Amino acid sequence: MRWRDALWPAAIAYAVAFTTQSHERDRHRTPFHVVHSLSDGLGQTMKPFAVTGDASNVEYGLEALLKYQLFPMLLGHSRDEEPDDPRRRYGAQPDDDRPARSRADAHLTHGIDRANQVAVVLGKIPFTPAGVPVWDGAAVAGADAQGLGSTAPANDLCRAIRDEARQQAAEALYDLDGCDAVDADQAWARSGWWIPSDHAPHAVRQAQQFLPVKTRVHALWLGPAAQFPEPAQICVDITSVNAHSTGPRDVPWLQVSDGRSVFGLTLSDLALIRRAEPGDELTEVWPFDHPSDRGDDAPATQTSPAKSDESLPTLDELSLLTNQFLHLAGHRLGEGWKSVDEKAYAAHQRLEKALEAEYTGFAATRVKVWINLFDTAHPCPSGPTQALPTYALTGKPYQVEFDVHAHDPSCGCGQEYGFGDFSDRVCQLLIVLCLYGGLIEAHPMIETATATDDPSEHEAVVRDITWEVNGPDSYDFREIQRRVIRDLTDPESNLNTDTNPTYIPPYMAADGWYLPEGGTSMMFHGRRHEDDTD
Repeated sequence: MRWRDALWPAAIAYAVAFTTQSHERDRHRTPFHVVHSLSDGLGQTMKPFAVTGDASNVEYGLEALLKYQLFPMLLGHSRDEEPDDPRRRYGAQPDDDRPARSRADAHLTHGIDRANQVAVVLGKIPFTPAGVPVWDGAAVAGADAQGLGSTAPANDLCRAIRDEARQQAAEALYDLDGCDAVDADQAWARSGWWIPSDHAPHAVRQAQQFLPVKTRVHALWLGPAAQFPEPAQICVDITSVNAHSTGPRDVPWLQVSDGRSVFGLTLSDLALIRRAEPGDELTEVWPFDHPSDRGDDAPATQTSPAKSDESLPTLDELSLLTNQFLHLAGHRLGEGWKSVDEKAYAAHQRLEKALEAEYTGFAATRVKVWINLFDTAHPCPSGPTQALPTYALTGKPYQVEFDVHAHDPSCGCGQEYGFGDFSDRVCQLLIVLCLYGGLIEAHPMIETATATDDPSEHEAVVRDITWEVNGPDSYDFREIQRRVIRDLTDPESNLNTDTNPTYIPPYMAADGWYLPEGGTSMMFHGRRHEDDTD
């Protein structure tokens, strides 16, 4: 049977008329006795109600609507059944002496169907236009509502889990207080369940309202770009809700911490969020070997990526990440991708000069880079076909470390400073950083001295400079901390300077570091939670 939306007004009109007849003329024939001769009247009925098609098909459809949905609701019985009231009999004979009901006795009764009511709230009524269901509640407003990416499920498995979770949550709420208290807000308030909306403005509003900073939740996650064959349940702390992504696809995402790492979860990859109970422990999603995890007699191992060129990104990998970002930018911005390329290249040149100004005058400088590779999925079949490196698919920031060293003038290379075997990739690495966003730190370690230098100028023990790179927000960067510590014994010494004394880098905060009350980053970025004792 082909259902037509235009049949509903006609069906309701017939239902009202026949229901009125059943109450006011209870001794006449059954309300739908005219169905068998309805075709003659359909020619006049179909045009005003904009019903098209074969009259017999329309007749059967109209009959089904009346028989199975409207009459049972309005009359309490189907079209062919006797009424529940024994005093009323359709088609009564002349010798039937039972008194007819008066108009004052007429009333309508119906029972609310739980399944239909829940379906209405969830927007699952068949043959109705697709739209935002009542369940989702209000949408986000203001600047966050502009240009939002998709929060629809990343694959069929994620969609099936969301649908089943919403169904269970809605039925449970309906059983508590009826249909007036069935929506996503009530689900979070009463049961601590949040199923991200498939509609981005509503999903962002829900996330901003439900998930303040430091909210601990259990997430049913299908992995970056939904690459897990089965959903994984992880327990993480929410650190921020972001309406726009730092990756090449602009999609809403959550920044979370597992106690070791800070990484991103796009809403499209999440099937369900459940509020954690007090005492629930974090899931170590991205484990790594920390010195405190080893026994006292365990030999120390070198895990620094700067010491092994095999762990550093190759030039081909960096080029692939750049090309992929610009390819997707072309889909979003059209010819505007060229301005993205120009802005990122110009930002990397300025960043190179800022970095050069810091390592100049030092024999060795350690540089640490964190790139926000939170969103690297490439849905376009015409995009790069080469597989992305593993580190670009984890959803966590990618860390790279390398050293800058002063050249001996006698080497004859003509360069004052070098980057070792990584020198051919530094430029491309900074371009990737400026595209995706992240953090870069410079740690000048060994200052060069000349015969004319004042020895007092070379007493600094710890020196570091940190820049925050905005990525797609503006393709620019800014210095957020400059710290020089000359007196290690006294954090309050006037010999020490810090332009941002309350700043803790995100990667350290994710690793459990914090500033105690009244503390400053002169305390070498504070204390670590796991080292605290009662």
